[in-house]
This record gives sequence, structure tokens and C-alpha cells, in this order.
Amino acid sequence: MKTKQSFLLSILVLASALSTQAQTPPSGDVTRTYYREIGGIFYKLRGDKATVFERYLDYKPYFDNVVIPSTVTYQGVEYTVTTIGANAFSGSYGLISITIPNTVTSIGTGAFYGCIGLRSFRFPEGVTSIGETAFTNCTGLASIYIPKTVTYIGETAFNSCSCLTSIEVEEGNPVFDSRDGCNAIIETATNALKVGCENTIIPNSVTTILDGAFSYRHYLKTIEIPSSVTTIEAAFYNSGLTTISLPSSVRIINRAFQNCYNLESVAILGADITIAGYAFYGCEKLKSLTLFAPEPPKITQETFIFNLAQITLHVLPGCEEAYSQAEYWKDFHIVGDADPTNITSTTLLSDTDETTYDLLGRPVDSHYKGIAIRDGKKIIIK
Repeated sequence: MKTKQSFLLSILVLASALSTQAQTPPSGDVTRTYYREIGGIFYKLRGDKATVFERYLDYKPYFDNVVIPSTVTYQGVEYTVTTIGANAFSGSYGLISITIPNTVTSIGTGAFYGCIGLRSFRFPEGVTSIGETAFTNCTGLASIYIPKTVTYIGETAFNSCSCLTSIEVEEGNPVFDSRDGCNAIIETATNALKVGCENTIIPNSVTTILDGAFSYRHYLKTIEIPSSVTTIEAAFYNSGLTTISLPSSVRIINRAFQNCYNLESVAILGADITIAGYAFYGCEKLKSLTLFAPEPPKITQETFIFNLAQITLHVLPGCEEAYSQAEYWKDFHIVGDADPTNITSTTLLSDTDETTYDLLGRPVDSHYKGIAIRDGKKIIIK
């Protein structure tokens, strides 16, 4: 009888040991991956790292206030939370706030896409990467704070954040800055403005305004473009702009103002300007366009799409004929009444040997055309 009981006891002990071994992953075994919900948050567990993961099989959005811990424990093994994975909180319209630990270094593509309830977001020290479209369509997001550890921000990371009013980059960031309290994210090395908002004041050191910088900023009505800017990419796509004036320094306009549904008035001061296709495509309310280029810039059929006859094109006196013979421009209502403030005369550069400067203070040669400065006065060189 004792032998039978001892045998049964041995079987039970062995079964228990095998069960424990099967359920507990070996510490540091990076080959094993688990997908588990812990404390109401779904994770991918591998090795000793945890990623907040997308609920792709049994999707349910997050609500209210979510606090992500720095570590989670599963089957006796502790995992450090290092990543907010792609689409982890995507579509969580009821998410109001989220606390992220300093252990997190990466926020994945689309991680908070469409979280319309988020009002502010302060990235913790330690985050180095913010993925593409990470906060796209967070229409309630009003303020963001970027710590000095962030060295990568993906394309359109903050696209369609229509209520954004405050942007701050921590001093000491080696890649990005918000110089002069400008309420924007600027790439320090290139002086390119990457993310802006309705309260942005563009510093007079920015040379390029990048794709999506002000896209879907519906409350942005106008903004001053400084004379340092030379290129505007698809920066204001589908924004609420009603009027814009571009300094003579701007040389290239890509899809800059496509689908600016409220844009009514545009002034382009540059004499040497490239207006690429779709630059004003979909600007159905555009009524006034002022150009100071003596010769018509080349445009395509896609540059403007609506009835061109409804747009009054203001050009320099004496330039009406050139525009009336130029392809596409000839379809505008052309008026020769463009008159920049303080221009006192129209002259040819060859008329005098006096030094002449462009509006950035650089000497110009005999090939220059457009607005210039001579003897302290603005002139037009044809």
C-alpha cells in the first residue's frame, strides 16, 4: 500500500514540476514571445522587454486616463516597457490622457492615430523616436512638449492636429528646436520648419517650410512668411488660411496651398518664382492673386483647378500683355495695377551704374528682374 502511495505521490510531484516548467519561460530567453493583457493594457513580451501592442484580434479602444507602468510581470518574469508599438492606441477616441514611463524610447507609427480626446502630450525623457502618423487626426490635441532626447520625428507625425496651439522643444535637443519661442518644431541643422500651429511665429532664420507643417490647421487664418524662406513644400495643405503674402525670397512653391478651402487672397512678391503643379489646386474661394514677376511664371493645368475667370490677377503696369498671351494665365481676369508700397519708379538696370540690391540686401547683376532697392528706394527692374 505504501509503495502504491509513494508511486502516486511521485507522479503528482513530477506532473507539477512539468506544469511549472511549461508555464514559466526561461529567464532571458529571447526566442519566446507572448501576447498578453496585463492591467488592462495589451503587450507583446519578448526576452526581458515589453511593447504596448495593437489589439488586432480582439480590438477594443482605451478610455479615460491610462497609466503605463515601467515594468510588467508575467509568470514570474519581469519585463521592462520600452516601446509603444504601431497603432497601439489607434482609434481610442475616449482616451483623455496617458502617462508614459521614462523607460519608453520609441513611439511607433500611428500609435495614437485618431485619439481625438487627447488634449496634451508631454513626451517623457528617454523617448528618442516618434513614428510617422503617430498623432495624426488627434483633433483635440492642443499642446505638445518634445524633450531633448527626441532625435527622430516621422513624416506627418502631427498631421491633422487642428486644435494645436502650443509646441515646445526642450533646450539642448541636438536635432530640433523651437527657437525664439516660435511655437514650432524646427530642424536645427537645415533651418526647416517641420511642425507648426495657429500660434506659430516663423523665425527669420527658417529657409524651408516642410510637407504637412501646417496641414489641416483649420483655425489658421494668416501667417507672416519671413524673407529668409526660399521654399514652401506641401506645408499648408487643407488649412484654414484666408490670405497669404509670400516675400520675394520664396523661389519654389510646391503643393503648398492645395485645398486651402477658405483662401481668398494671395500676393507673391518674387520676380523669379517656380509655381509647381497643384500649388493652388482646390482653392475654390480664391478671388485675388497678385504677382510682381514681370514675366509670367510657368504653371500647369493642375496649378489652379476652378474657373480662372473668377480670379483677378493683379500684375505690374505694362505687364498685362505678357500675361494675356501666356498659357493658362490668359484665362484670368488680368489687371495691371500691382503697386508695392514705396516703389517710386520703373527703370532698367543699365540706366545707371549705381549699386542695386535685391530685398535680401544682396547686389544684383544685369540679368536681375523684379523688385529691387537702389539709393534707399524700391524700384522695379524690367
